[in-house]
Amino acid sequence: MKKHLKNRQGFTLIELVVVLAITSIVLVAIGGIMVFGNNIVKNTNYKFDEHTMALLLEQKIKNTVQNSTSLTIYNDPSFLSSCTNGYLYFDTTPSGGTANAALIINPKSGAPEIAFQKGYFKGYTVTVSFKETSAAVLHVTISIYNNANANDNYTLNTDIPINNIGRGFTSASITDNTGGNPNGGALIGFTPYTSP
Repeated sequence: MKKHLKNRQGFTLIELVVVLAITSIVLVAIGGIMVFGNNIVKNTNYKFDEHTMALLLEQKIKNTVQNSTSLTIYNDPSFLSSCTNGYLYFDTTPSGGTANAALIINPKSGAPEIAFQKGYFKGYTVTVSFKETSAAVLHVTISIYNNANANDNYTLNTDIPINNIGRGFTSASITDNTGGNPNGGALIGFTPYTSP
């Protein structure tokens, strides 16, 4: 009888259950790996977007202020009228709310430049603050928060020296008009360098 059972074609019920169990374990493991990989890619893309936004803001700010002969840091945009030579601030309350937030640069009297198109920061909350870290060095903190995912936030801290001796002037100054606010200010009034 045993000989007859060993030679018979097909699977026993136990063999079938074992094969199905092993197949199920393999499929669950593959599914878990795919979900894990997808989450990593998704999180990396969010961080990449936020990092790119912060770098673009940093570069625009650097291009504007590093060639200035003087900077004054203010607490908020209500001091715009004090900035007769030029100003720079990140406007979080333009028409249309935070979805239309933009970096505003006005290097001279006249119409201000909106450095990024309205809607560029849609889906994000952005804060930009300025403070002096040492003589003629401006510290900029750019924080970008993803409104859809609180875990996907990015902060960039950078120091921008404004004492560009190679540009033709030997001294530059930063005045802190924030009353010692530890977070710094949101508005910079600046005097652009003009060649003699």
